[in-house]
Amino acid sequence: MIIRKCKEEQIDLLLIAGDLFHRQPLLRELKEVNYLFSTIPDTKIVLVAGNHDYMKKDSYYRTFVWAD
Repeated sequence: MIIRKCKEEQIDLLLIAGDLFHRQPLLRELKEVNYLFSTIPDTKIVLVAGNHDYMKKDSYYRTFVWAD
């Protein structure tokens, strides 16, 4: 799993260049990913939405509050 690898290798930056999901994510899916990301606080995470998880008008991406 990428999260474990980031911890083991003390990775500075995790770049997710699109399509974290295969469709618009549900709110609970964003919460789960947010939790996983929060377990690697020393890794800066950059998430770029792709064509499957793009930020449409009513996307949870627009209002979701990510952990620091």
